[in-house]
Amino acid sequence: MTNKNSKLQSIVPPEILQILKAEGLAPENIFLSMASDINLVGKYTPEWLIASKDTLWVFDTSEGVKPLLKLAFSETQDFRAMAVFGSGLLQVKVGGIWIDVVRYSNTLKYHVGRLAKRLDQIRKGHKIELTEEDEVDPRRCPISGVVLEYAGQISPFAVKN
Repeated sequence: MTNKNSKLQSIVPPEILQILKAEGLAPENIFLSMASDINLVGKYTPEWLIASKDTLWVFDTSEGVKPLLKLAFSETQDFRAMAVFGSGLLQVKVGGIWIDVVRYSNTLKYHVGRLAKRLDQIRKGHKIELTEEDEVDPRRCPISGVVLEYAGQISPFAVKN
């Protein structure tokens, strides 16, 4: 993993890196790392999703640094980002059953959708290469950040008089 701070490769907190190193995962072998902004019970606190080529981890730093979830990609069947009332859920299919992995606010909807796509690529054993499309939500105004009706529209808040 590069040490840049991007949407799907965010800089991992040192306390989580320590746990991952103890598990035998070197920082350069982290493929994806992203923090949600809500935990599964609805508290506004980040949950970290970390993925290597073999394993998916979830950490809720408000609950300590012990992983909430450690799952081998070989046990997974699919990933999806699903809208629910007021937020969204990243889910993984294991043994034919969908399991909630992380909850996120609607502001992260686009990027978690991209994350689900990339996790599925890892599951299938494909090499992932992040692109500009992973970084920029086309439905948000690049100036104001407001959600737009369609990609390319300019928010009224971004127009200068």
